[in-house]
Amino acid sequence: MLVVAAGLSKGVFLYPAGSGAAQDVIMLGPPFIITEDDIDLLVTVLEESIDAAVQRSTDAARNK
Repeated sequence: MLVVAAGLSKGVFLYPAGSGAAQDVIMLGPPFIITEDDIDLLVTVLEESIDAAVQRSTDAARNK
């Protein structure tokens, strides 16, 4: 959920899709009429969101 929250903070909705043992799943659902600029934005925000989630998890682990 950290990745989804980070994406939302940047204006991009990333679908949480995990269940059961596979909780670390993100689903992308772009429209059929997505532009190349929108694809670039989606990929950039996804990468930044994953990086932010990893950083938050790392920081939390260090503070324990």
